Amino acid sequence: MDVYSRVFAHVCTTIGQSTNLAILIDGTTDRKQRNPIAIRLTGLDDKKKVWSYPLRFCERVNHTSETQLHEIEQMLEVINKFNKGGQGRQLSVVDITAIVFDNTGGNTGLTEGLAGKLIEARQNKWKSLGLDGNVPELVVQGCEDHLINLMSNDLEKYLFKTSPNVTKTKHYATDLVQFLINKVGMKRRSFRHFMSLFNITKFAIPRISDTRFAWRDIATLFVWKFLYFILFFIITVTDVTEKEMKRLMYILKPEVVGVIALRAVFAHDFLLPGMKKVNSISSG
Repeated sequence: MDVYSRVFAHVCTTIGQSTNLAILIDGTTDRKQRNPIAIRLTGLDDKKKVWSYPLRFCERVNHTSETQLHEIEQMLEVINKFNKGGQGRQLSVVDITAIVFDNTGGNTGLTEGLAGKLIEARQNKWKSLGLDGNVPELVVQGCEDHLINLMSNDLEKYLFKTSPNVTKTKHYATDLVQFLINKVGMKRRSFRHFMSLFNITKFAIPRISDTRFAWRDIATLFVWKFLYFILFFIITVTDVTEKEMKRLMYILKPEVVGVIALRAVFAHDFLLPGMKKVNSISSG
């Protein structure tokens, strides 16, 4: 048995001896219409310590509730294969006590969603094993980080619908922040040196992400905090075209400044504290 197989067998034994098994699953469709699915399993070992392992990453023709349930069952089969004759028990969907996923109907729906499909599969397995009583209730938890990103996206949609200061796809404030972050990002080292001249060294330049809507607010907080430094740096250090200068002029619009201030407060007082809380969850 090679090193990988020995390590994975040890992981599977740990899983088979553990309780409170919970699945974290995410599926998406990218720009090339690929459908990757990622599954992480977590639980408590025999010493009541939390472990967490990324156990499955695959590409399928879709990521429907049926497909995701199939991948969960396939993951358990692989664990059982490595556990056969070992110290860990053979697992089934009955042993899954909780599931965490994005807050979409395809996940949370109790009829056609993954939650409903998993609950049904657990009930059927419980009956086939001839166990008494009712199958233990499955804890279904929507991803709080996903909720935070949805809050950010809803704010952008509201601004886009209610304001005259918009491009074809976004509010002027969002467009300006994205432009400023891109200009600074292309000269990160120069910008850090520039900021060090003012004894400002502890900061992180946000990155723009198409899949994490909250980048708008987090980047806006960065821009609001260092707005004058960023504007001065871009105008004096970088090459600014006439078209880009028109985008910079958005800053002269009171509503644009107001939205930047609003989103900065939103990020500082709501989004970042929420993200910090989510990322600090531990076994206690």
